[in-house]
Amino acid sequence: MIVMEPYSQHSKKTGQPKAPKEINSAGALEQLQSDLEGMLQKARKLESAAGAEIYGNRALTYSLTGVGNRIRTVESHESVNYGVRVLSEGRLGFARFEEPGDAETALANAVKSASFEKKTAFSFPSKGAGERQAAGHFDSKIEDLGSADLTAYAKEMLENISPEVEPTEFGLEFTIISEALANSNGLQLGGRKTYSSAFLQLHKGETAAADDFILPYLDVGRFGTLAEQTSKTTLEMSKPLYFPKKIGTALFDQDAVEAYFGHLLMPSLVGERIGRGLSYMCGKLGANVASEKLTLSEIPRERLAGWAPFDGEGNECAAGALINKGILERYLMDEYTDAYYGMNSPAKGNCVRAATKPVIGTTNLEVAGGDCQDVLAEEKNVLLVKDYHGDHTANEISGEFSVNLDVAYFWDGDGLKPVRGKLLSGNTFNMLAHIKYIEKAQKDCSFMRTPRIAFEGLAIV
Repeated sequence: MIVMEPYSQHSKKTGQPKAPKEINSAGALEQLQSDLEGMLQKARKLESAAGAEIYGNRALTYSLTGVGNRIRTVESHESVNYGVRVLSEGRLGFARFEEPGDAETALANAVKSASFEKKTAFSFPSKGAGERQAAGHFDSKIEDLGSADLTAYAKEMLENISPEVEPTEFGLEFTIISEALANSNGLQLGGRKTYSSAFLQLHKGETAAADDFILPYLDVGRFGTLAEQTSKTTLEMSKPLYFPKKIGTALFDQDAVEAYFGHLLMPSLVGERIGRGLSYMCGKLGANVASEKLTLSEIPRERLAGWAPFDGEGNECAAGALINKGILERYLMDEYTDAYYGMNSPAKGNCVRAATKPVIGTTNLEVAGGDCQDVLAEEKNVLLVKDYHGDHTANEISGEFSVNLDVAYFWDGDGLKPVRGKLLSGNTFNMLAHIKYIEKAQKDCSFMRTPRIAFEGLAIV
């Protein structure tokens, strides 16, 4: 039985009028850009400021949460955030604020914070610096959704759960973001993004399994598919588990590959870590750091969740190979980090905004397809890794890690046997050098397009 009536007193009930959508219109984005220009006018009056940059975003989120087969909350939330950076005597200061009326105070705070920073040769990008993407992957279908649609998609997801398992918790979310950036060098940029996401955890007895997705567009069939796939995984993991003592090859499923590169490898390529000498990858530009089978690239304009029309400083997003046939070609870098450490990096465009404060990150990643059709047809004693947790405990400098397997299978040539609860240990950087196979077929994950990859040299305990 599916109970679709929300029981939270703060929830919107099915059929209630949709929440206001002012920020979804083109006029709202124009208003945001106009606000930034007004703030810049105030910055220009500061005698102590040699230049300024203001970033703003407005986000409207419709969210639904549930426990068991009951919807707990259906809510809408709007947030507005600004971040200002000010150059004062060659030093860069930062402050954040939420109300346009607080701009003058934030500008003053940014000037004060600049006095504690290192003097650099940094300057804000100019209006003509590089190409920016004017149009992207904004999905107008998400803009037309509301709380009643969330409830309908939740019902569809719950109805596709196998009767042999039970829901533990679930959630859906639709988000529309308007963002704009302007600086004192005449640069003015703006754009809009959309996201749809869902999370589902199921259980059978004491066995639980979970899965999720995040997309920059609406795929109406994805909610039912998520329920079916998570049901299948839960049932498979509830079977008697197999405990291999030794493995020959570890074959990472596409989602596990995304987690490996995103959480274990990417921190070692961040420019700030390179500048401070706190990365294994320091001094390795142009060197062989991986198997020649591996080409890893950024693809910021592809229709994945990390796409971006411009980076957090207003530059064109970095694109192209990070590792090309095993050779490290560039680091993840932004303008300020490059100037701060005097690195003279030829490639930048990796600035992203976290709570409006600029940090270095990536957009979408891609691993080029290899020449292997199916690893399981080539090898036995293979551990197929689909999901794990604990990668946050990895040593980002040495690369040593140990993660807990949540969903895995052992292949001995006679069927896949479920494995979970075991520890998989190894070294992030040794894995790069010990790639045995890369399959041909790619799959789109949330932030990455990749095939399955087989690694040697990992241990299971």
